[in-house]
Amino acid sequence: MRKLRPVSLLRRRETDAVRLPQILRALNTLAVLGYTTIYDSAATAALEETALTAIRQYYMLLHQFETLTPSEHDEWAARLVLEDFMLPVASAVSFGLAVARLENAVLHKDSPLCKPLTSYLNLYASLDNGRFRVGTVFGGFETIQAAGLLVVACIIYTLRCDNKVYERDDLPQPSSLPLLHAPRGDTLSGAVGLLFKKTCGTPGFSAFRHWALLQQLGSPSTWEPWLRHNIDSLVENLTSGEWVGYYTTNDQAGDTVDAPMRGIHFVVDSDDGRLLFLHSETGTDGVGAFTLSVTIKRELSLVRIVKRYHGTHTHIWEQIASLTPLGIAGYWHSARHGGDLLGYVWLFKREWAREGAFPDT
Repeated sequence: MRKLRPVSLLRRRETDAVRLPQILRALNTLAVLGYTTIYDSAATAALEETALTAIRQYYMLLHQFETLTPSEHDEWAARLVLEDFMLPVASAVSFGLAVARLENAVLHKDSPLCKPLTSYLNLYASLDNGRFRVGTVFGGFETIQAAGLLVVACIIYTLRCDNKVYERDDLPQPSSLPLLHAPRGDTLSGAVGLLFKKTCGTPGFSAFRHWALLQQLGSPSTWEPWLRHNIDSLVENLTSGEWVGYYTTNDQAGDTVDAPMRGIHFVVDSDDGRLLFLHSETGTDGVGAFTLSVTIKRELSLVRIVKRYHGTHTHIWEQIASLTPLGIAGYWHSARHGGDLLGYVWLFKREWAREGAFPDT
C-alpha cells in the first residue's frame, strides 16, 4: 500500500486517476478517524496543501467575480456552479484538519496553511462588510462553514504554540465532542463515532480497510446533512452550560493569545425560526468583564457578536463568525480600525475540554 503524499509530489497521471475531490474527502475522513500528523506527516502535508488549493481557487473566483460587469455575471456564475465541488470539499477538509489538530499535540514547525489563510479570511471579511452576498453562491452555508472551520484549524495552531495554553491544557478533546455521540439513527455520526473510538490513536490503523465507508462519509449528499444535523443540535443547546474560548490578536510580532474567555452563559431574547437573538452578561477575559449580544442566521449558520466591556474599557468589538460543529469560530474587528481583521475568535462548550479545565475562580 502506498503512503499518502502531498499532491505536488504525485505524478500527473496519478492526479488524473484520483480526482482532487476524492483525495480531499478521503483525507478529511482519515483525519476524523484519527489518522493524524502524529503518525504520518505526509497525510497532514497533503491535507493542508489540498485544502489550501481548494480554498485559494474558490476565493480567487469570488474575487474575480467582484470585478465583472453585470453582463459577464451569468457566465461566471455558471463557472462557479461548475466549481461547486469546492464548497463541500473545502468545509469537509477544514473540519478534518481542525479535528486532526485537536487530537495531535505534536506540531510540525512548518504550517503552510495558516499564514496564507489570513489573506483569504481578510477577503472574506471585506466581502462581509457591506458587500458580502449572504444567501447567494458567495455566502452560502458551505462557504460560511469552510471559513469558520478554517479559523478553528488556524487558531488551534496558534494556541498550541502558546506556553500558557499548553500548561493549562484546556482545548476541547475530540472524544468529548457531541458530534461523535449522535443518536443511533444518524448513520453518518454513528459510523464516525464508532470508528473514531476504535481507531483514534492507533498507529497501525489502516483506514483503507473501510474504503466503502470512507466514500460514503466523503459524499456531499451525506456531508451537508450531517453538518446541519450537528449544528441544529448545538443551536438547541446554546443556553445549556458554560461557554469558554480564546481570541488571538494579529500584529507585526505575529499572533498573540490573551487569557481565555470564560463564564459565558447565553440567554435567548427571541427566536422566529430564522433569526435567533441571544445575550450573555457574565463573560470575563484578560481585559475584564464583558457582555455579548448575538445574532444567528439559522439557515446559513452565520453569527454576528457584539462584545462590550464593562467599566473603563467601553470600546465595542464586533465578531463575524459561523456556528460549526466545533463551536462558534470567526474573526473580530472594529469600525475604529477600518473593519480589518484583527484576530481570530473561537468559543466552545466548557464540557468539551478535559475535566478540571477552566476551574471556577
